[in-house]
Amino acid sequence: MKEKITVNGREYRLIKLLGHGKGGYSYLAEESGKQYVIKQIHHEPCDYYAFGNKIEAELRDYERLQKAGIRMPLMIDCDKEAQIIVKQYIAGETVFEALEKGKSVEEYLPQVREMARQAYENGLNIDYFPTNFVISDGKLWYIDYECNEYMSEWNFENWGRKYWSRSEEFEAWLKQQRDGKMEEERITVAVETVRNDEFEMRYVHFGTRGKRSFVLLPGLSIQSVMGSAQAIARQYAVFAEDFEVFVMDRREEVPADYTVYQMAEDTAIALRQLGVEDVCLMGVSQGGMMAQLIAINHPDLVGKLVLCSTAPYVPAASAARMQQWLLLAQQNKREELCLAFGEAVYSPPVFEAYRPYFLSMAQSITEEELSRFIIMASATEGFDVRDKLNMITCPVLVIGAGKDRMFAREVSCQLAELTRGELFIYENGSHAAYDEEPDYPERVHDFLIR
Repeated sequence: MKEKITVNGREYRLIKLLGHGKGGYSYLAEESGKQYVIKQIHHEPCDYYAFGNKIEAELRDYERLQKAGIRMPLMIDCDKEAQIIVKQYIAGETVFEALEKGKSVEEYLPQVREMARQAYENGLNIDYFPTNFVISDGKLWYIDYECNEYMSEWNFENWGRKYWSRSEEFEAWLKQQRDGKMEEERITVAVETVRNDEFEMRYVHFGTRGKRSFVLLPGLSIQSVMGSAQAIARQYAVFAEDFEVFVMDRREEVPADYTVYQMAEDTAIALRQLGVEDVCLMGVSQGGMMAQLIAINHPDLVGKLVLCSTAPYVPAASAARMQQWLLLAQQNKREELCLAFGEAVYSPPVFEAYRPYFLSMAQSITEEELSRFIIMASATEGFDVRDKLNMITCPVLVIGAGKDRMFAREVSCQLAELTRGELFIYENGSHAAYDEEPDYPERVHDFLIR
């Protein structure tokens, strides 16, 4: 942690880190004998949120909450360029901290319900999770500035209330956080870059150095997964002891005519530069197409291959969906793009639950990310390696899903047959089974260590 930070010419002394949320890092700070909260916006998407221009979202939400009359800290200052907000400091313990200590917060329910009424009357939901509320001199303060369009399933009574007591949901969340913290403390994660005369490529790096290499090639995404390094490490923590893990991004600067064939070649070059060989290679969706090409053209690099929610060619239905995404991106229809992407990839319950996330994500996409997505989504056009899969000689595991809207169950079956690989189907799984099915990492791990 830095000792000092300057905001619009005023220097603040940082005292301690208060919290690390999906929007930024919040610090307790002091200036001229008075305490403040400094929020430094970060660009690290969490498991379920992927903002971009978060500073504008903070300012917009602050105005909406002010209009609604929600009791919250005043915004003292904002440096848009540095993406820093200075807020009034509200001394006290959070509702979460009170609950964790075994205290009852029943007496504060009328106050949070009053906030819920104010939010509802202005067409909003605030984030009712108890970490976002501070108790100070008997008053309840909403210390976050996040708000979203009102949806009944996310209101206080239907969602927030279950976390305002030591309920099963609260205990499960608490255990998950403690387990996650232990994993983070155990696993050292870094985002590093491999460079050569042709390109730069970032990758997430963790695990046990010197052990066999596990390389993961993610699928097509609207925003890079590199900001989710800690989340990736948590999801694949089971690999940390037995493998040195590399999660490869695409190259930084992408040519306008970039193809999945070139993606695969660039990745192979990067892997050789990293000095890895005989790797356990896992490819997801578009990353699975790249993985097939690497296994075909660079057999010495690949010792075992896992192909997830992917295909050896682009079926007509999949091409039509990607063409829809391309059209929406080219027309700058960001909300429609994010919703169409999420609906195609995730199961209906997950998509509906996180619809607000996709809408927020749409507000965050930069011009550069949109242009990059257009190139990446065009890259699979004409991809077909069905006649070359017999060149893959390493053991293969194909994992598909019975309700995959991108690549149907039959495509995974065909891929397993052509690679002479093992096949597992999540019969009720979506395209994003790799994110939604809790045993997915263990299933892959067990195949690789056999």
